[in-house]
Amino acid sequence: MAGVAHTPYLEKRPSGYFFRRRLPSSWQEIVNPGQVSAICLSLRTDVLSDAKILVARLTTFTDAAFALTTERPVDHLKPEHVTLLSEMARFQISAHEALRACAKSRVAWA
Repeated sequence: MAGVAHTPYLEKRPSGYFFRRRLPSSWQEIVNPGQVSAICLSLRTDVLSDAKILVARLTTFTDAAFALTTERPVDHLKPEHVTLLSEMARFQISAHEALRACAKSRVAWA
């Protein structure tokens, strides 16, 4: 699991790029003890430029979610909320993948 230089939360693995971000300590209290303390999602790409775009979006998205919980008590949060965050991140990845599939090829003709 090697990190990609200068791009936080982006990991390069043999199967492609991944978004991996630890949950804040306040969220870790919500999650069951047996569960992982980080969000780790395949970006479903091996293209660095696409991975950087997705990681920037997911970083902004998770920053907003984490900031909201620092401003308010997290007593009302449940494990389902962590699952919802992961599912919304997966939606971002799927939407990016669908958009990329509809776009014209980036191959330049000589």
